[in-house]
Amino acid sequence: KLQIVYQDGALYLDAAGNHKHCFCAGTSTHCDHEVLTFVEWDDPTSLPTSGNYFLETDVDLTAATTISGELNLCLNGHTIKNVAANTRVLNVASGTVTLTDCAKASGTVTGGNRDYGAGITVSNGTTLNLYNVKISGNENKTDGGALYIRGGGTVNMFSGEISCNTARTGAAVCIADKATNPGVFNLYGGTYTMAANTNKNAYVMNIADNGGIINITSGNDGINTNEDNVSVTTMNGGTLNIVCD
Repeated sequence: KLQIVYQDGALYLDAAGNHKHCFCAGTSTHCDHEVLTFVEWDDPTSLPTSGNYFLETDVDLTAATTISGELNLCLNGHTIKNVAANTRVLNVASGTVTLTDCAKASGTVTGGNRDYGAGITVSNGTTLNLYNVKISGNENKTDGGALYIRGGGTVNMFSGEISCNTARTGAAVCIADKATNPGVFNLYGGTYTMAANTNKNAYVMNIADNGGIINITSGNDGINTNEDNVSVTTMNGGTLNIVCD
């Protein structure tokens, strides 16, 4: 059985239950726009750990999902929610993970509440790419409300939203390790929002860097790292590179 799929301004003839688009789904210039085929995932209680999939339903997790291979996952406007106590949503522990969303209303990663990385933890030299995905509503009492990067992990954010997360420090992003094995957070010029993240230490609003590397590439002529006279980027060592391309 075949179906006609419309994605990114083009029509495709494909097997029913699949859909096609590039990594960014038209939301970023930082993409080679190679069209991928995503296979339907319709389990409401678990996530795939490798392969190319799109969500056909919201997913409620009772345990953190540990990614062990190459995974390209389109949220397709759906929510990935942790519903258990003392549990984060995702562990990116090996390989490369790309979370994307082709829907106009972005899907959300939410409900994480584990200390030291409530939403997503990226470690062991792995890479997480984010296109048009919302990370919101994650909370802990320590560090890294939305993203916790350690052990040489890298997060590339090309578009999307990090909002309404809570932590002691780095409610949006916390880079935990020292310069001997630094984590890296790359924020590329695209359409993104980073706002309304709450830190219990008032001097850190959004990004806490304790020895890692933050690279910001923007097509605009400036980067605002101050909100209502409160620092939104706190550097305790490490490197901050800002490039306006």
